[in-house]
Amino acid sequence: QTIKRLDMGAQGVTMDFYKWKDSFSIGLTNIDQQHRSFLSLLNDCHRQISAGKRVGSDAAIFERLKAYAAMHFRFEEDLMQSSGFPEIEQHKKQHTYFESQVAELETAHKGGSDRTAESILSFLRDWFLKHILEQDKNYAPYVR
Repeated sequence: QTIKRLDMGAQGVTMDFYKWKDSFSIGLTNIDQQHRSFLSLLNDCHRQISAGKRVGSDAAIFERLKAYAAMHFRFEEDLMQSSGFPEIEQHKKQHTYFESQVAELETAHKGGSDRTAESILSFLRDWFLKHILEQDKNYAPYVR
């Protein structure tokens, strides 16, 4: 799957670079709304890079990522647990990996790493494409 990209608007107003498509939906309203908020975070990172800012120059981006992960992952895991999803432990490990990567990226950012902005954007984009659009679709039939 690809994420549709948008460029600058006619007035030079920055639009979302990554736009939600119906094919991204896993068919669970609460989860889809949470995934849309993740896509919004991805767009915020892209806007910061496009504006020539270091991602995380607004330290709130890391706080938002950590808060999103804590809320969303626990919500998903509760759904998987209550529905008897057989691959829950593997899915939890992926969630733990995400949280550890965000922590490492935050540490690198605080240390002044020049690679941080692109690393964050790349990691978040790959997570959206591989985890949300592939892995999360696996549990959806169990919890419907």
